[in-house]
Formats: sequence, structure tokens, C-alpha cells
Amino acid sequence: MHELLINPENYRIGPNYKASNIVFPVMYKGEKFIIKRPRITGDLTYLYYYLRDDNGNRILSSSKEGMNEEARKLKILNGKFAPKLIEYDPNTAIECREYIDGEDFRRLKSYTDKKVAIEFAALGIREIHSRDVILGDATVKNVILTKTKDKALWMDFDGVFDEENIHEAKAKDILKFINTTYQLTRDEKLRQYARDIILELYKDRKVIDLVKLFI
Repeated sequence: MHELLINPENYRIGPNYKASNIVFPVMYKGEKFIIKRPRITGDLTYLYYYLRDDNGNRILSSSKEGMNEEARKLKILNGKFAPKLIEYDPNTAIECREYIDGEDFRRLKSYTDKKVAIEFAALGIREIHSRDVILGDATVKNVILTKTKDKALWMDFDGVFDEENIHEAKAKDILKFINTTYQLTRDEKLRQYARDIILELYKDRKVIDLVKLFI
């Protein structure tokens, strides 16, 4: 795995995915993985997202700090509703994680698939929060439904957010999940489904009471 992190381009098998950092698939010793590393202009990208954060809780940070934060969270989650972290080099901020074969929410065509993805995403928020991990950028576009359609995972954890008030941070995650479901689909029924399923599944009443103040 060491040689993969030293020069991941030698093992690339596809183009970059659309992301704020550089993300692409590799093949190493007969197995697919995903490599993620900061862009040269990554700090400008982070500044852009800091300035436009609609929740007001993003912290101005470098792309390397963001990658360190993602590695920390993925280690905690250990593959639970998120990709499993295989290896991370904090010196270069290059990350190797498991390859997920599926489609992100924006590419889903079937209404049923969208509902399945929303339900798994809500389950994911509940389980991720139970480990006191905050998504921060809990937009549903960061959800991938596997091709087998038996699970969906949250993919993006490299934002650095204000997590001092843990209940408020969790409530902001839930509100962003509900609101972006409508923003991406323009379908009020799907937004309502996201709202109902998260309220049904979520266990922390303090967080839900905060959410209900805004929905």
C-alpha cells in the first residue's frame, strides 16, 4: 500500500470524479480503491465554501486540514455508512479508501431508488451521529446508493465545521439533509419523505426538538 500512496497516478484506472479535491479510482494488486488528495488550488476552494456556507458553521481551513479531518472521521466510522479508510498519509494528505460501486443521488433516475437512498441516508445520519461524528456538509448529493441497492453511504467528510455545540451541529446536519433533498429534486413529496423518515428513525430527542424549530 505504501507504493500506492507514493505515486497513485501509476495505478489510476479512470478520470477524476467531480469533487473539491482530486478523487479518482485506482487498481492495486487486483483490487479497486479510491484515492483522494488535495488540489494545488484546494485552499482557494475551501475559502469559497467557507464564504458561501449557508449554515454559518464552516471553519476557514486549509485543504490539508480538511483531509486530516476526513481521515479522523472515517477511522471512527470504520465503514459504517461511510467508505472504509484503507490508508492515510498525513504528510501528503493522500487518502486511500474502499471503492464503492454505485451511483450518487444526483444520478438516480428511479423514484424508488431515490426513496431507498433517502432512507439509508437517514439511517446513516443516525448511526454517524451516535458516534458523535458531524457530517457538516450533509447535502444528499454526497450519498451513494450501491448497485446492489442494499445500502447507501455518505461520502464527503473533509469540511471543517464548528462542532462545539454538538446538538446544534447535529440538528444542522438533519436540516441540510431535508432541505437539499428538495433542492436537488424539486419534489416536495421526497422532501417530506426525508423529513418523516429522519424524525421516525432518529433517537436523540434534544436534537429533534431543535430540528422541529425550523421545519
